Amino acid sequence: MQKIRKVFAKVVAGLLIVSNLAIAAPSMTYAASATSFTTYGGWNEMMYATIKGVKDADVTAVSYSGPVSGSLTGEDFEYLVRDTADGARVDVMGLKPGTYTLKVTTKTGTYTQSGIEVNAQDRSGYAHYNYTDGVGAYNDDGTLKDNAIVLYVTDENKNTVTLSYGGVTVAGIGNILNSVGKACGGAGHETECKKVSKGKTYYGKGNTNQGILQLLAENNIPLVIRMVGAVSESGLYKTGTWAAANAGLIDGLTDYDSNDYGGSVGDNGHMARMKSAKDVTIEGVGTDAAMDGWGIHFMSETSTTAAGLGKNFEVRNLTFMNQPEDAIGMEGVQEGSVITAPVERCWIHNNEFYSPSITGPAESDKAEGDGSCDFKRGEYLTVSYNYFEGCHKTNLVGSSDTSLQYNLTYHHNIWKGCKARQPLGRQANMHFYNNQFIGTTDYAMNTRANAYIYSEYNLFFMTKNPMDVRSGAIKSYNDSFSSCIGAMTGTVVTDKSTKVKSGNKYENFDTDAALSYIPSGTYQLQTSVTDAAKVLKAYNGCMPETVKKLENVTASECSLLSYCAPGVTPINISDYPYTAAPGKLSKTVYAFTVGGTVDVTVSFASEDLTTTGCLVNEAGECFKVGSGTVTGLPAGTYMVMPYNIQSGGNGVNPAAGAFKEMTINSITINAADSNAHYHNYVSKVTKEATCTEEGEVTYTCIATNGTCDKKTYTEVIPKKAHTYGEWKVVKEATETEEGLKSHSCTVCGAEETASIPKKGSTGGIETPEIPTGDSKVHNFTTSDANSSFFVISGNLASNKGTVTYNGLTLTQCLKMESSTSIKFTAPSAGKLTLVFGESGKNVKINGKKNASDSNCIVTVDVAAGSVEITKGDTMNLFYIIYTPEKTIPTPDPVEKKNGLSKAEDG
Repeated sequence: MQKIRKVFAKVVAGLLIVSNLAIAAPSMTYAASATSFTTYGGWNEMMYATIKGVKDADVTAVSYSGPVSGSLTGEDFEYLVRDTADGARVDVMGLKPGTYTLKVTTKTGTYTQSGIEVNAQDRSGYAHYNYTDGVGAYNDDGTLKDNAIVLYVTDENKNTVTLSYGGVTVAGIGNILNSVGKACGGAGHETECKKVSKGKTYYGKGNTNQGILQLLAENNIPLVIRMVGAVSESGLYKTGTWAAANAGLIDGLTDYDSNDYGGSVGDNGHMARMKSAKDVTIEGVGTDAAMDGWGIHFMSETSTTAAGLGKNFEVRNLTFMNQPEDAIGMEGVQEGSVITAPVERCWIHNNEFYSPSITGPAESDKAEGDGSCDFKRGEYLTVSYNYFEGCHKTNLVGSSDTSLQYNLTYHHNIWKGCKARQPLGRQANMHFYNNQFIGTTDYAMNTRANAYIYSEYNLFFMTKNPMDVRSGAIKSYNDSFSSCIGAMTGTVVTDKSTKVKSGNKYENFDTDAALSYIPSGTYQLQTSVTDAAKVLKAYNGCMPETVKKLENVTASECSLLSYCAPGVTPINISDYPYTAAPGKLSKTVYAFTVGGTVDVTVSFASEDLTTTGCLVNEAGECFKVGSGTVTGLPAGTYMVMPYNIQSGGNGVNPAAGAFKEMTINSITINAADSNAHYHNYVSKVTKEATCTEEGEVTYTCIATNGTCDKKTYTEVIPKKAHTYGEWKVVKEATETEEGLKSHSCTVCGAEETASIPKKGSTGGIETPEIPTGDSKVHNFTTSDANSSFFVISGNLASNKGTVTYNGLTLTQCLKMESSTSIKFTAPSAGKLTLVFGESGKNVKINGKKNASDSNCIVTVDVAAGSVEITKGDTMNLFYIIYTPEKTIPTPDPVEKKNGLSKAEDG
């Protein structure tokens, strides 16, 4: 079986080949054979399973039964069963929604799992409005259309994979998809592509496309392109900086600042421009599929539109990064005031878009690419469940004031730290619902040239210019605006049926049942911004490594507190009435948690938007701007935030904005029901944890109001990590013999030994940083994210391989993601050692980037005081050691109340 490796595994392998010396680098190993799937689940009409300790070559058969039954054979088996860092993964795609049984047979045994629930795609929106033929290469029930061709593309085969039909064979994904660059075959220009623009004819180098996409479309042959892993044009395989003028790694794509291969002067190139195709889906397999450094245009043309070409296009489950020009663009043809060849029925969903950083762009305004997902001269578009981060020119709708496009839906998308065009819309009627705009730095919605947006139940959080109406109109119904500044020129309505004048061709589309699905309510709308946040947590973006069901999403998982005010711990309130006078706050928020329904009254020193505040829940939904009372707030965490902000940054790794000042004269919180019981727990350790046994902490409710339904409960205290003292020499090394040293765990007394290299030896294994008795150590394998010294926030993973360090076998890690944070207070200057699974990548320590060495280790000196570790690059952290220069006194035990110390609890 052909090996289709993850980029992670390939990069690690390359980085470990550094010399002939044996180095103490983390090693990737396979676990012992398991008796059941390690993980499994269903997601968006597909399902998956992983098995630790099994390689793809060990898998001999995969079958499934349910609403659709079958088995993986041929290329499906070859590419959908693949190696991971610590085992094998199986994906099954093109399923009807329902409950399935999956069976995987290996050389060592059979794995069977029943009850796997596969959910249906959300097909709400204009792409599927009054249309039942299926958008893309799939039917509306999730199965492939008849006669569909499935093409698997990997980084290894990107220039050799072949597509054949009707006697035509094309090799290489760039040549297959970039039909605009095809050699025209004209006399004297046989090998050149031809372009006619504004009455002029241009020729450039041609590729070998041979019109194969049009040939498939004319014969009603759907096409699925399945990306396996990262398929790279840039060679970066992660977000980074590269020059648009560089030659790419994929043959046949448009050239930089040139007419070659269907490009244009002034464009950055690296595009696959698909013209006159039909029934096409481009999708990712599993969790790690990416298009790195290249993008897609889906285009119609006048000569083929009557035959139904240039329609039915879908892109899903792909990460887009480092695109010099566009990530995705869809465009039709317009002559005068008539669209002669509209691009139609396009569905872009469950993708992730990250801002590129391009040097030497063909035009100065394309240093961050040109567009993430643009639409021009067409109709019936749905953009849903996508994640955009740091993007600049994000979603252009209409290339000019005269460009015509109609019937567009954007729902359940997240724009985080993006600059502009969310969207910039011209002429179009657009429906936006259940989206999040977080930290927009320039403007979010912008209407021009009679464009009309109906916006409902969207969250605008720390957003600059959320609604900027230059022409046309924005109708806003039940949107939430939290700490937003600048243009708010949309028309806010309290009745959904209210009509708003815009001058748009379809200005009443939101109230006319003949023009949209909105009046009938045939779309999946959450009528609460907070409920929408939970849906976004469960379903937004690409397929996650661990699929989460909507009913299991908690409020804290949707929290924006760590984004807008990292380091703030909410005050836990259980005694009512509660009153406080926080006074002046700058660059932070006042956060609190309540255990039941409450009424909250806030009084500010000023009611001016530049100096007042707002009351929001942790999901960002705003309940009150300025002073006043909000009644009936349910249990949860809330923030009183300054309404005025300073915008943050955009681009790669965008920074959150900063709050300005506000003064809270008073805040009063009352129980909505004076007879209700609100738990007030005090904790006590009833069994100490050791290195070999878990401990136990008991919580007892001491509140006296009402009737307590849970007087006590217990939680497990994880086993302690070994804390070793100083090394002691047992046997000195000589020129001819190795020595021996040992040290003991100060917690349990366990002894560990290690050899000392012969004197004068320059080879051997480099001695790792050894914890002393005063060291603070965190082992994610034994302690998860629980620590009495480090404050750890982030997601754990146990499928990122195995690392060996200092005699320890480390199998669980903390994923370094945008939301990840590890904080501690260093009592004195000392040394910080971080053990990762990757070398040559950056982690930020107090905001400064530090690269891991060839052993995948970062070692830095830290000063006394606050230390924070955050994401630089995507990495996996297995082990932490902080070693002070002087002894750290052991503090006395602190009584805990509601999970907080008394001092913290107030």
